[in-house]
Amino acid sequence: MVKPAIQHPALTDANHLSTWIEHVQSSCGFEKVDRLKKACEISLHYGENQETNLTSSAFYQGIEVADTLMKLHLDLDTISAGVLVSTAIYSDIKPNIIRDQLGPDIAKLVQGTIAMSALDDITVQSQTDDNHEQINNLRKMMLAMVGDARVVLIKLAERISIMRNIKQQEVDIRKKYARETMNIYAPLANRLGIAQIKWELEDLGFGTLEPDTYKSVAKLLAETRISREERIQKFKAALQTMLDKAQIKSDITARAKHIYSIHRKMQRKNLPYGEIYDVTAARILVDKIEDCYAALGIVHATWDYIPVEFDDYISNPKPNGYQSIHTVITGPSGKLIEIQIRTHKMHEDSEYGVAAHWVYKEGRADVSSYEDKIARLRGLLEWHKELVHDDTSDDNLHEDVFEDQIYVFTPAGDIIDLPKGATPLDFAYHIHSDIGHRCRGAKVNGKMVPLTYKLSTGERVAVVTTRDIKPSRDWLNPELGYLATSRARSKVQHWFKQLHHDENVADGKAILERELAKYDIQDPKLDKIAQTLNVKTTENLYAALSNGNVRLGHVLNLIDPDIIKKQQHKPASPHKNKTPRSKKSSFSIEGVDDLLTSIAGCCKPIPGDNIVGYITVGRGVTIHRKNCPNMTNPNNNEEERIIDVAWETLDGELYHADLNIHASNRTGLINDITSILSNNKVSVMALNTRTNENSNTADILITIETSGADMLDNIVDKISQVPNIINVERSQKGNSH
Repeated sequence: MVKPAIQHPALTDANHLSTWIEHVQSSCGFEKVDRLKKACEISLHYGENQETNLTSSAFYQGIEVADTLMKLHLDLDTISAGVLVSTAIYSDIKPNIIRDQLGPDIAKLVQGTIAMSALDDITVQSQTDDNHEQINNLRKMMLAMVGDARVVLIKLAERISIMRNIKQQEVDIRKKYARETMNIYAPLANRLGIAQIKWELEDLGFGTLEPDTYKSVAKLLAETRISREERIQKFKAALQTMLDKAQIKSDITARAKHIYSIHRKMQRKNLPYGEIYDVTAARILVDKIEDCYAALGIVHATWDYIPVEFDDYISNPKPNGYQSIHTVITGPSGKLIEIQIRTHKMHEDSEYGVAAHWVYKEGRADVSSYEDKIARLRGLLEWHKELVHDDTSDDNLHEDVFEDQIYVFTPAGDIIDLPKGATPLDFAYHIHSDIGHRCRGAKVNGKMVPLTYKLSTGERVAVVTTRDIKPSRDWLNPELGYLATSRARSKVQHWFKQLHHDENVADGKAILERELAKYDIQDPKLDKIAQTLNVKTTENLYAALSNGNVRLGHVLNLIDPDIIKKQQHKPASPHKNKTPRSKKSSFSIEGVDDLLTSIAGCCKPIPGDNIVGYITVGRGVTIHRKNCPNMTNPNNNEEERIIDVAWETLDGELYHADLNIHASNRTGLINDITSILSNNKVSVMALNTRTNENSNTADILITIETSGADMLDNIVDKISQVPNIINVERSQKGNSH
């Protein structure tokens, strides 16, 4: 396990602190370190005697964080912020003190890291072994929360300090932090290409969660650290001499693989330690591709290699673009060594470029839009190194990288990702359609907010529901801002469509059951009839009967072809014999001859509607929609006047229909509606508008000419799509026969 780089006793007085600052200055090449000195003074004053959750001093933890950042060669502001973060979290220092004495940039880095620290209390809720999607969403959220890539590095450095100093804590606390480290922080370091932080975090977390396994793998190395380093250095020296002799300019690095990496490979390949070939690894970096193959020739000519472990990813790159030559040799003293050979450019690409190293390691071939963003963030890391000599920055970079998604918490701590601009209502429908349908309010971070509230990353959302399932048509109006996602909008639209469907099913079922009862048909095999008529289900058959898409006579004929004969042989009655219609009539009327017919003005039926006839005194038969209020609640003495009628529409015949339109009022609304009608060659017979200034709404009653229900439904759909339209429905008024 990696030991802490800074020992706290070395910083017990100002002289040793000055020595450390001088070390940072020389290591990073800073000309001036005034801001770092001031940060140390502030942290020493407020944090030296301030305990953290895990350590005795916020100041010393801050120095350890800054030391890790220094080894990443980051800029002075980042290192200075690292000194202050623990003190800012655990002491009573005011944010304005940091801002006034060190400037807004360092203050922003400190506050950004503190914002990420707020996640520590809830990350464990998303860390079960079978919840990888939640863990990955949390990683995304942590990145989306920060406005500066350096904040992520400070947070990772802080986590290293925590894990180095966790030994004295209770087992449950150690394992809590270790799980966070393994599930969140080590993969985050890997995705940002910071290998040295990733390796240390993995070994620290692994050693805490599985101490016995950690120790057993460590023992398998079977060498002292000193002898292993001596062997590696001898190998490097011999290899360097050979490459220099061949005039191949090269940089060689060598290391022993960290313990967790060895353990994972043993598990993944189900191999004993003796068959793990790359416990020790060397990397040769050269200038040109031809030098890669020249170096490979020297290596294979000098040492035996294992053919099955040879891979040429230069001539055959990984799907993600990764390029390198991999080989395993039997080196000095019979020890196996993995060697990677690549150009400097390939190495930069593997660490920071499009062929991100973390994609290669995690075995993923495709690069999603999120992964593209991570690759760009990795480029920002290099960009921030240049801030040592260049204080300019582009504030739009983060907005460009994370502009399209937000990440919010459920009350249980799960993370939901939604498009930017999403509302609590979008959140409710994302959870479940039923939750969305019953949603009547929402709480964000414990406070009630309107359903049009725009959610932000990091907020905790709770939905307030009622027992009634009743979405509002206002939710579909884009101008009102209730819904930002097409997924939620489609669920609301489906509910309203299904609502009308249910009404039609009930109506059609009543129609058919009444006819079947007349002829005492017990088992009509409606499922087969539905298949024959291509409506698939009995429920759809009922709906089709109600809306006129399927004729009742056709269904009855399929059920029993003899029904027509039975009708013809029935004894005559005042209403039951069908009479031929007149040439100008568009109805077939049961039981009477040559009666004058007219369309009822109260409900204005059109072909496709279910209709009935009403025998008037002196004015013939008036045709009503079956659901007309005047027909559904007749007086007792009027019931005998109601007769069965059916449409037999004449080609080219037009009918009047009334539409009620409810909308948010705006300039040009009427013009947009009439343009829709004109473009579809629909005549407007009457138009009346009433506005409400208090609610800024308009109610429009419009009478149009239509050939039938299908044409009318098409017009209703098109008007519904006009901006500001809240609701369009056919008038149901009934006031006269």
